[in-house]
Amino acid sequence: MQHLKNILLLIFIIMTLTGCDKPQTQKKDKIVEAIPIVTVAPAYPKQAALDKIEGEVSIGFTIAIDGTVKNPKIYASSPKKTFDRAALRAVLKYKFAPKTVNKKPVESEATQTFTFKLDEE
Repeated sequence: MQHLKNILLLIFIIMTLTGCDKPQTQKKDKIVEAIPIVTVAPAYPKQAALDKIEGEVSIGFTIAIDGTVKNPKIYASSPKKTFDRAALRAVLKYKFAPKTVNKKPVESEATQTFTFKLDEE
């Protein structure tokens, strides 16, 4: 029995000296979020301006590894469809420094809300 205790004590000492008794910490990834480089304001649709209509469009999209926008989708718009085309055209002109994980570019998801408001004159 003493022999078994000595072996267990020896194993414990070896584990302590080699760091095996401590939980291994996982190395964290270095993440840098996407940064907009070029943003474009949408053109106000002529008919909406003439009719004095204001509104908002929210768009979700993917930022590709080359910084371009792809797969834009309208999440919400008010009034429906009035400003969608103008907002889509604008967001497709955006350019980003893409998100990076450990200095490698990766695709990421983003949203943008465009507010269409007439000047008060």
